[in-house]
Amino acid sequence: MGGFALGNVLAWTSPTGPELAAKLGPTDWAWVGALMALGGAVVVIPIGYLIDRIGRKYTMLGLVLPFTGGWAFIAWAEDSVSA
Repeated sequence: MGGFALGNVLAWTSPTGPELAAKLGPTDWAWVGALMALGGAVVVIPIGYLIDRIGRKYTMLGLVLPFTGGWAFIAWAEDSVSA
């Protein structure tokens, strides 16, 4: 499930791109595409600390809730962007 979820994080912008880019504009849409890479760059140090402190297994299990919560926000978001 983790691999499936990560694949969705990396690829969801491709099928939704044309519709959302038209609503958001090119600059805001570029930020949407960049957030995954920026988030990955920011979280490297805290995740490295957690892996050393509690181990890989429990770190990965602890990340399930925020990861699932983020997808829940995306799945149940209401359209608040005006065209």
